[in-house]
Amino acid sequence: LTAHIDGDAFFGNADFDPSRTTGEVIRDEIIKVFKIPHTVSIIEAEVAPWGLYPEKSKKLEEVAKSIFSLPNVEPASHSFSHPFMWRPEIRPPKELKYGFHLPVKGYKFNPRREVFGSLNYINNLIKDLGKRVRVFLWTGECNPSGETVRLTYLAKVYNVNGGDTTITRESPFLKNVSPSGVNFGPYFQVYAPMQNENVYTNLWSNPFWGYIKVIQTFELTDKPYRLKPISIYYHFYSGQKLASLNALKKVYRYALSQEVIPMYLSEYARKVLEFRHTAILKDGKAFVIKNDGVLRTLRVPSSFGFPDLKKSKGVVGYRKIGNNIYVHLDDSGYYRIYFTKKEPKDAFRLVFSNGKVKNFLKIDNKISFELRSYISLSAKIFAGNCRVFIDGKEQRKKLIDLKKEKKYAKIEAICTN
Repeated sequence: LTAHIDGDAFFGNADFDPSRTTGEVIRDEIIKVFKIPHTVSIIEAEVAPWGLYPEKSKKLEEVAKSIFSLPNVEPASHSFSHPFMWRPEIRPPKELKYGFHLPVKGYKFNPRREVFGSLNYINNLIKDLGKRVRVFLWTGECNPSGETVRLTYLAKVYNVNGGDTTITRESPFLKNVSPSGVNFGPYFQVYAPMQNENVYTNLWSNPFWGYIKVIQTFELTDKPYRLKPISIYYHFYSGQKLASLNALKKVYRYALSQEVIPMYLSEYARKVLEFRHTAILKDGKAFVIKNDGVLRTLRVPSSFGFPDLKKSKGVVGYRKIGNNIYVHLDDSGYYRIYFTKKEPKDAFRLVFSNGKVKNFLKIDNKISFELRSYISLSAKIFAGNCRVFIDGKEQRKKLIDLKKEKKYAKIEAICTN
């Protein structure tokens, strides 16, 4: 589960409460309420004193800083001038209905200014918060050139946005599901997992509650075959209308009713990039997998059988969903996986967790690891023929359903056979 916000209309006011900006509405009614990780961006030209609204800038910067200071917020940039088109050689500016970018006086489009300039501005704004911008979110048609994508690599930030995953029951076709991104030689643009509310509201016209349809997209990209993560993606202008705000709340409640692993958008982007560089080979009867230990779920068809948990290396557990087995891996980055046709009934395994597995250790008949989540920890553990201890307390059930207010747990198991 990811949640990210494009900075558009951060300067605006709520129709239902003109005393509050859209930024304040989203901060107070969404980010502070739904305490999952959020990747939040602003547009420099909408917020900075040298931008479009100098008379509002002082308050806008204060609101932006108050959002970036929240413990569940990762700062991001949504550019300097919000280019609607990143490649003028494809469509000249005069052909664009809204212009090439926001009407910043005297400004001529410059990709370096958009990337480096906006990153520097936000990093300077938040310099006393102990945070830095981690993500650059593409704007407009999200169609940068390879050279412009390269700038984000030079800036050492992840670049995300683009793609057009909008599958719904009205149009339930795979053509409406985008890939994970697009390649530019050694560089890669990571697409947003799902489209934003602008599409579901017919380009922010009507119905303003239309983003509720993204729940259909979540469902259709999960079953019968899991294609995408749940991803909540919207603009600050969703805080303008009561209908759009209420739709957003319903989307959050639905997402959190599912068994999800919340993460920042930068973490998702890193997983996408690692997917492209993960090596898989067959060595006798074993599958050998090598990566950096960031991408840690392997999906295999049920016809493979079940992971042999005693023979395999780096396997923490697995779960059967539909016609697939999802194999949970540790953070070592090196795995040897053996499969067996008969499901192991006596082996300890992690079935599900909404957090990350850390410091997995398996020595002889002893297993230990930590679970760390961004929200209240939830996990399911199959004990097998093992004595299982959670934070030092022995568990008596075969299938342990762990739910904690805290975000951390230490798991230990002592197994027979």
